[in-house]
Amino acid sequence: MAKLIKVLSLYVGIFFIFSIFFLLSFWTPLFDGGVLFYRGIILSLISFIFTLMTFAIVPPIIKGLVEYSLRKRLETILAGSIASLTLHLCFFVVVPVTIDRSVSTFLLSRMNTKDGVELKRFSKTDLRKIFVDEYLDGMDAMGRRLNEQLISKNITQVQDDQYVLTAQGQAFLSFAKRISILYGIRPTYISNEQ
Repeated sequence: MAKLIKVLSLYVGIFFIFSIFFLLSFWTPLFDGGVLFYRGIILSLISFIFTLMTFAIVPPIIKGLVEYSLRKRLETILAGSIASLTLHLCFFVVVPVTIDRSVSTFLLSRMNTKDGVELKRFSKTDLRKIFVDEYLDGMDAMGRRLNEQLISKNITQVQDDQYVLTAQGQAFLSFAKRISILYGIRPTYISNEQ
């Protein structure tokens, strides 16, 4: 039982150190200005490497926590780092990336407006106007999405204001269509077939 507690302590320590590296990296200029999703993947891989290096460089701490062969300690460190990477990526994609891209979150934030003491009421027409004026036009939502797809190489710009889907973009849509069938998702965003 004591050995299990020491191994679990090492896993918790690895998770904690990975979390510090990963979260603090977002407050640096590293890979800033691009697509949040890609930035998060790169920063998580950098955090993974830093975590491995930290626990490889500081063996006295590890030796005190896990009293078995060097090979087993390294396997535990690697397994803990991979588990941390996986958990952080899952959370990152589900929560921060969703918040960054979510029209629903934008609308909720605009509805969080008080009219005196009570929350203000909005009609569907009011919300549509806010969406078009602030999100689409004011925040250049279309420009941001086109830029993301240019960076992703799913589209290419053929003239000043004209874009065309690339072979990679077609492959992505084909993949997305298969995934939508697998999970029973309405293909509204994936196909222009009505």
